[in-house]
Amino acid sequence: PNPNTGEFTVKLDNFVKGKIEISNYLGQIVKDIQIYSNVSIINLENEIEKGVYFVKFITNDKQRTLIEKIIIE
Repeated sequence: PNPNTGEFTVKLDNFVKGKIEISNYLGQIVKDIQIYSNVSIINLENEIEKGVYFVKFITNDKQRTLIEKIIIE
């Protein structure tokens, strides 16, 4: 859900190894997470402040990148 409290699920149709980078509106990476399955629960509650962030998924071979905006309240 968007906005959310800092906990959200990342679901990938086809599992591809990669990582998730969460950055603030200035482009600073605030969290870097390795992905080990096609469904990952990300919990940022109590780790980052409320605001607008960007969730970027990057495959290990850097062939694909996906970026989504999230709002944490």
